[in-house]
Amino acid sequence: MTDKSKRSTSTTNSTKKIPEALYISGPHSELLKKIVRLALCDLLSASKKTRKEAYQYILHAQFKDDCDKLELPYNYILRTVSVSIELKKVQKRAIIKELLVQLGV
Repeated sequence: MTDKSKRSTSTTNSTKKIPEALYISGPHSELLKKIVRLALCDLLSASKKTRKEAYQYILHAQFKDDCDKLELPYNYILRTVSVSIELKKVQKRAIIKELLVQLGV
């Protein structure tokens, strides 16, 4: 056998364009709004790991960048979240829910 016969041939056209996933090609700001909303909602999660990851994202510089892109009041969000940390779950839920309404996300 020659080296050429040992090579496997591709059954797909490697130059064919593959369509992007729907969420990637949609408006960037709508995706960011959903990410911010999910992070705020995750603060109420029953899972300690999920809550921790949500707090880490909110305290990260990326969250500030996302708020700036969406023209959201970053400092107001941080203050509201920090005030709600020590509250009971029902109180925290009410505050986060009201925050989501105020932000429109």
